[in-house]
Formats: sequence, C-alpha cells, structure tokens
Amino acid sequence: MLMRLGILLHDSCTLMKRSWGLLLAGAAILAVLYVLLVQSLSGAMEHNLSEMVRSFGLPQQRYEELEQRIDKGDDTATLELMQAVNAVAEQYKSMTEEERSLYIQQQAQGV
Repeated sequence: MLMRLGILLHDSCTLMKRSWGLLLAGAAILAVLYVLLVQSLSGAMEHNLSEMVRSFGLPQQRYEELEQRIDKGDDTATLELMQAVNAVAEQYKSMTEEERSLYIQQQAQGV
C-alpha cells in the first residue's frame, strides 16, 4: 500500500513537471484575455456613464471636468458627480408619467 502511494506521488510529480510549461502558457493566455476584456468593458462602461450623465442634463463640459478630476484621484469630484446624478434621478422620480414620457422623448431626440 505504501509502495503504491509512493509510485502515485512520483508519477504525479513527473506529470506536473512535464505539464508546467503548458500550465504557464495557459495562464499567460488567460491573463492577456482577461486584461483585454476588462479594458473593453471599462471603455464601454465609461461611454455608457457619459451618455447617462449627459442625458440627465449635466453639461458635457462639466462631466469632462469631473472626469479629469476623478482620474487624478479627487474624491470630491466623485461625490459631486454622484450628487448631480442623484439630483436628476430625484427630479425624474417626482415627475408624472406624462412628464417622464416627454422627458424620455426629448432625451432620445437629443442623442
């Protein structure tokens, strides 16, 4: 029994040593795919956020200024952006159905 365990461990180590290069290559390929996917999703999310904020009535210039400050690590800019979005969301909640429909149509025409 002990002999079988020794053989099993020896064979497992041998297989792992032979497969080590393939494992590293697979990990490298997955890492590259992951980075590409994250960059793609990040760009798409940034575009969607920009469109959403613009549709909420925040001027594009103000959004770009806040975005630059956020990229530089300014936490207050993040809070200002969130407050602006929340203010418009609150306005949207207080609208009647008719006003919401009209607002959505206006925003769709503007885009």
